[in-house]
Amino acid sequence: MTNRLQDLDQHTTRLQQQLTLLRHKSQWFTVAQIGLFLAAVGMVACAITYQPKALYAFLAAVLFAGYLLLRRTDGRNSRDIEQKQRLIAAYQREIGYFHGDYSGFDEGKEFVNPSHPFSFDLDLFGKDSLFQRVCRAVTVGGRNLLAQWLTKETVDGNRKDIIATIVQRRQAAEELARHDDFLMSIKASGQHSDKAEERLLRTDWLAEALTAAHALELPKRCSPRWLRGIRAVMLIGFYLSVVAALTGSVSVVLPITWGTLHLLFATIFPGNSVRRIMTTLQNIHTLSEGLDRIIRLTLAEEFNEEVNKTLQTSLRQQAASLAEMEQILQDIDNRNNEAGILLFNVFALIDLNIVRRFKLWQQRSADFEALISSVSLLDALVSLASYRQNEPATTWPTFVDTPSMVFEGKGLRHPFLGMKAVANDAMLQDRNFYIITGANMAGKSTYLRTVGISWITAMAGLPVYAEHLTLSPCRLFTGMRTSDDLTHGISYFNAELLRLKQLIDVLDDTPTLVILDEILRGTNSKDKLHGSQIFLEYLSQHNVTAIIATHDLELSQMAENHGDRFHNYCFEISIGEQVSYDYRITPGIAKNQNATYLLKKMIAEKD
Repeated sequence: MTNRLQDLDQHTTRLQQQLTLLRHKSQWFTVAQIGLFLAAVGMVACAITYQPKALYAFLAAVLFAGYLLLRRTDGRNSRDIEQKQRLIAAYQREIGYFHGDYSGFDEGKEFVNPSHPFSFDLDLFGKDSLFQRVCRAVTVGGRNLLAQWLTKETVDGNRKDIIATIVQRRQAAEELARHDDFLMSIKASGQHSDKAEERLLRTDWLAEALTAAHALELPKRCSPRWLRGIRAVMLIGFYLSVVAALTGSVSVVLPITWGTLHLLFATIFPGNSVRRIMTTLQNIHTLSEGLDRIIRLTLAEEFNEEVNKTLQTSLRQQAASLAEMEQILQDIDNRNNEAGILLFNVFALIDLNIVRRFKLWQQRSADFEALISSVSLLDALVSLASYRQNEPATTWPTFVDTPSMVFEGKGLRHPFLGMKAVANDAMLQDRNFYIITGANMAGKSTYLRTVGISWITAMAGLPVYAEHLTLSPCRLFTGMRTSDDLTHGISYFNAELLRLKQLIDVLDDTPTLVILDEILRGTNSKDKLHGSQIFLEYLSQHNVTAIIATHDLELSQMAENHGDRFHNYCFEISIGEQVSYDYRITPGIAKNQNATYLLKKMIAEKD
């Protein structure tokens, strides 16, 4: 981790130095552009008023050409400044990650769902959640896909295909993790904002806007062939008149008149087509620019893994259409002020070119859904790869294709704690039940969450905090964080019953890993014990493997009646002058409790 943090700091310092130089250049470019433009206007005035007119006209043309060249160079410099700012922000967010500051990343608040089989219990979404630590998505599609991977509820389809998909996903992420500059550039491709939700490229809106642009109807006279021919003839005539005026063959009034006709024709012939195109495309520019940047970055890399190569092929097929759209948007941007309309229509009939290129784009436009789907997949994979980079102590799990439930974890740690956590094993046998007892704060709940979140990260294609983890595709259901809902008249006990009913309703032949923390805590101890025994008896009749944490030591007696399938484990504490916790799971039933001891100590300290 230290090496990674040092590398991030060094990159940030270097980028900040480069940004300072680019900003100095921008200041000089601005001054030079103003000077060249004013000088060009002055030469035009001299060409009209003084002799030799040809010389003044020639100087005006040279100065104007210099202005256009400098304007383009300044545009590239401005884009470089913006890109450096985004990169610096992306590096600073990653630096914050290593200092425990996740505020710069997406919380995924709208994915919070207390009714989901496991996401709410295991802190998948919300402040400091797993999603916030993992997500580096810059597109809405990539963000949604990552959330989908983390919350997949059931095992649909052939297990072999499921395993193959997860393995390919992790292989793609592992390769991407070796392309650090590429990853950082992708993470810097979103909108420039300090807020994660505002950085997202709205690929959902982009798809709608592109579809609307493709369906836009323009006058029949605006056919690409007509526009190209008319534009070529008029521009050739104009530049011939300029040459003739420079050589003294004709009056300088001729090219000026011809240029004025360009303005009139560019306004009249396409009608309101340019305005309609601009209105249709006005919401596309920033979004498509970011998407185009992602595509260009991806196509410039060399990949070997199947998923990454397939993505490149798909994006290459779609890239031409988006690049053409970017050129149209660039033309629109160039003429998006009075000076641009005047100059670019006089010297290039840019409005005719915009309409022509737009019509050609409509004829050759790509499959937008496939394009956005490919970008979304890449975006989600970047999140997996970034997590792999930032958590080098993790390992890749092993999947086995078996109809039974397999979960064999050696040295598991909760990813929120990382290497600071005490490692524990979780060797779960199919259709066996593990009753875990222990004092408060001894580690029971953390252990349950470690098992659950290890399953989630593995199934999503992420590495896990473990010496090794072997598992099979199965269903996960948890009951750990039940809460009442007074708004809808639901008491705590009723909420518990609804959660357990939800579990009962999903049980079928699918192997299911169930994790429960303190069943029926909303009722009295005797009723709670009896109800828990009945419920566990019922679960044992189904294709369920379960871990149950409880304070009811008597529930551990189920192992005496079902010794072949029910097993007792505990987190023991030591009580002396102080309470000590080792946070290690061991076979057996907990003997020591700490509530009475700690309360007596609090009272004694007060007295």
